[in-house]
Amino acid sequence: MQAKVRTATIEDAEAINRVNILTWQSSYRGIFPDKFLANLPIAKRLKNICQFFRAPPPQSAAFVVEVPIVGIAGFAFGGKAREVIQDYDGELYGLYILQEYQRHRLGRLLLKNIATHLEVRRFTKMFAWTLTVSPYTAFYRGLGAIECGKQIREFGPVSKELVAFGWPSISDLLARLEILVN
Repeated sequence: MQAKVRTATIEDAEAINRVNILTWQSSYRGIFPDKFLANLPIAKRLKNICQFFRAPPPQSAAFVVEVPIVGIAGFAFGGKAREVIQDYDGELYGLYILQEYQRHRLGRLLLKNIATHLEVRRFTKMFAWTLTVSPYTAFYRGLGAIECGKQIREFGPVSKELVAFGWPSISDLLARLEILVN
């Protein structure tokens, strides 16, 4: 599949929001109530995405992956860790790929861009939060991530347990991704 990864801009905010909403609705069906997924706060999420671009967190980056005809099929945000998780200094804030484009190495491409961005800025370790019951925990484990934290988070009226998956070495993650992406 032909895909192009590039730095995201505020002009991509609506497409990023669309991918985020559609991915939540397809990936978390059966994990969250249907009513909750049908009523995700589209306007609020778009406002948060725009805010990210207007006042980005320290040393952060955002990338999108584009595919022919569809345009943006996925995105990833990352940067300096927003909270202390052991001694992990970098964080993958989010990585989302439209369901029909998953398992085509697009997630790996986006992760590679975030990890490269962090490594260039001298970050050494990176983590990402995901639902403990997420279908994507295998993605993180398959790329060498280890569990490094847990917490309960409120999603509107629903509480869910999250797990932090960490890569103790961004350099090792990039070496693994280099083999898997090429």
